Amino acid sequence: LHASMKPAYAHLRLEIITMAVIFVLASLFAYGLSARLQKVISEPILDLTRTANDVSRRKDYSIRAVKQNEDELGVLVDAFNDMLAQIQTRDVELRDRTTDLARANRMKDEFLATLSHELRTPLTSILAWAVLLRSGLAADRRSAALEAIERNARLQARLIEDLLDVSRIIS
Repeated sequence: LHASMKPAYAHLRLEIITMAVIFVLASLFAYGLSARLQKVISEPILDLTRTANDVSRRKDYSIRAVKQNEDELGVLVDAFNDMLAQIQTRDVELRDRTTDLARANRMKDEFLATLSHELRTPLTSILAWAVLLRSGLAADRRSAALEAIERNARLQARLIEDLLDVSRIIS
């Protein structure tokens, strides 16, 4: 028996070429599909990640993510932007509140400085007259000295009462 394998080899070559063409076409289709999926799915997620990193790095809550689709990723971008808007509003409120508290603290310091001065003024006069009376230098002015001491003591008592009234009103 003698047979030629030429027709079988020709048929085998045809099948190998067909499989190679199918493999190339399938590879091109897979590449195109993966590129499309990457554009549709991965890019919006990567853009959202970049936006989140920018917001975090710069502490700038006015940055917004760009919505590319109306699908689940679009809903995620909307939710992210809403969160940023809420954070931005709270950040502005916090800054305003900090400014108000700093102003109130300065006013408190000014009030305490004024109060300290107002309380020392009558006390200085009382102490000065008491020292003069004790040393005997103001014996001839004893009545005026006692009057000044009494007047300044009443003034200091009134200041303390006013301060206590303000304290009660505040509390």
